[in-house]
Amino acid sequence: IPGTIFLVQNWLFLVGGANLSVAMYQSAKQAAIPATAILSVVCLGKQIDTGRSISLLVLVVGVSLVTAQGDTVINGKGNMKVGLSCVLAASLCSATASVFTEAMMKSDKCTMWERNVQLSLVGIVLGSSSLAMGGMDRFNPDVFFRGYTWHVW
Repeated sequence: IPGTIFLVQNWLFLVGGANLSVAMYQSAKQAAIPATAILSVVCLGKQIDTGRSISLLVLVVGVSLVTAQGDTVINGKGNMKVGLSCVLAASLCSATASVFTEAMMKSDKCTMWERNVQLSLVGIVLGSSSLAMGGMDRFNPDVFFRGYTWHVW
């Protein structure tokens, strides 16, 4: 389940990034932090001390101020409502998958390495199948693998 949620999150971040300027995208993406904190309190029963609560509040106010000013979309081609909606939905997906993964790790006998392999395999299978079902026409290996050298691999 978390692997699928993370895959949806990545798709939403791609759509959001294509419709927002870099500053707006990065600011809106910070919404994942308070969302994760809230879900951790609700689902996992964690406690947040006063200092962290104030930090989260300052972060939320800062993101709200940046997004309230509007966006200077790249060449006027993007749609701020679509981009912002996708980034906020992706942030919620990120928070949900992260809290779910933490709950699985605490209650399961699998090691972290085994969980990482499971998550990556789900992402590879789902991502590859989505490319095979219609995304290959937009996939450009020269762009995707730019900067990869044998040292990176």
